[in-house]
Amino acid sequence: MTGKRVLYQEPQATFFHDVMTNLFTDKITKAATYYNLHPSNSELMSWGNNAPKIKDLLQLSGVTDTYVTFEYLVPYNMKRIDCIL
Repeated sequence: MTGKRVLYQEPQATFFHDVMTNLFTDKITKAATYYNLHPSNSELMSWGNNAPKIKDLLQLSGVTDTYVTFEYLVPYNMKRIDCIL
């Protein structure tokens, strides 16, 4: 994960698999630990609740070839962008 500024970034198919098999929250939590971030319980719940909604919206949109990025760490500060496609 060296050099990356995101907590989660995967191709759409992998993201769908991670959400459907309940791996998404574990992966993003491990990445947060790597960056010495300590997500609160409410943030963990938010990630777990929002990922399936993003998956559903992508399926409805007909988009088939994209990357899904969660928690992009903005350079030079500790702010994060929630989700980027």
